[in-house]
Amino acid sequence: MAASGSPFALAALLGSTGAEWIKTLFFALAIALIIRWALVEPFKIPSGSMEPTLHGDPGLGRGDRVFVNKWAYGLRVPFVNKRIWHGKMPERWDVVVFRTVEKKNPEAKVLVKRIVGLPGERIHVGEDGNIYVNGQAVPLPESMPPVKYTRDGQFGVIQDDAFSKVPEGHYLVMGDNSGHSRDGRFWGFLPNEHILGRVFCIWWPPASWRDFTGFTATWWWRMLVGALGALGAARLFLGRFWRAPRAFSSETLAPDDLVWINRAALGIPLPFSSKRIGPVRRPKRGALIVCRLAGKSGEKDGLVVGRAVAFGGEEVVLDNGVPLVNGTPLSDAPFLCERRWESSAGPYGKSKSKQYAQVPEGKLFVLSDGPSSGPDSRTLGWIALENVIGVVSCVCWPPRRWKRIRR
Repeated sequence: MAASGSPFALAALLGSTGAEWIKTLFFALAIALIIRWALVEPFKIPSGSMEPTLHGDPGLGRGDRVFVNKWAYGLRVPFVNKRIWHGKMPERWDVVVFRTVEKKNPEAKVLVKRIVGLPGERIHVGEDGNIYVNGQAVPLPESMPPVKYTRDGQFGVIQDDAFSKVPEGHYLVMGDNSGHSRDGRFWGFLPNEHILGRVFCIWWPPASWRDFTGFTATWWWRMLVGALGALGAARLFLGRFWRAPRAFSSETLAPDDLVWINRAALGIPLPFSSKRIGPVRRPKRGALIVCRLAGKSGEKDGLVVGRAVAFGGEEVVLDNGVPLVNGTPLSDAPFLCERRWESSAGPYGKSKSKQYAQVPEGKLFVLSDGPSSGPDSRTLGWIALENVIGVVSCVCWPPRRWKRIRR
């Protein structure tokens, strides 16, 4: 078994301690809360006040789900109607999510409406259903449905300044389905500090998916999707990244090195499993490989990193610390003969008996990446070919240590 903190094994065992699980869950929860507070939060549309832009339904599993950009207008103090700093100012026709200012019997504490009036403007809903700003009709943008606003309520309807002039730092918001919307016409102007964020897309149901920002039509979006798609395909079918733990040490890698493990070198991996599509190919001799170890009861126990030295059907012996395969030095991996491994570390590779020297079919003899007596085939025995995760092909991070790993 791989010892925690040993120089040639991963210090972190796969799911071996409750403390690791708690730590992982804590960080995942903390990251989720930070994202929800400062960046993006999902909301459900419960009513039809924004039809036909947003379809609402209070039923379980019904109604559009939207993502709200909480960074756009500035970072807010949690649980308080106050901003730490202001971002860009809201614009006319933005669809926003906000905390209501209505004191008595509000429709809901959090609402979604559209901004129709900006600070300092005199807003009036005309008889023709259009929005008038300082006496001039404002055309709807092409991205909006051809809605007609109704003259209900007082604010934006009565032309007296008390009901039509939007104060500084405030906005007039209305629902697209204004005939069935309780909005700013009834309860007044909305302070900037009450705005939680801007709706930027409908993400559910898929048939209603919509981008309100136009970002998905830009080349930035295409590059982002292409890059994420390439990374996803690489992760599923080619390999994975792995960071060496701080207790790790070898002649090739340093603690905290981020490396790329090429799983496809041994055959195309089956996504979301440790198996491969088709037969498993053996790595090249001298390749730096990552192997999965199994405990006595067969459960996953840990990982070990080492060099592939001998394969099924070959005889391997350490002669004065130099690995000999079938009685000869490694001509196809001569750099391994420049090192010295302790033959006293374990019985495998030390004794010339068939039990400890003859590699069975489908197995490998692996030596740790360095001369010290880290856990490897000398003490662990033969490692099954299907337990080889992949070949370490390069160091990706930090940049000063970037390099390809020679075979």
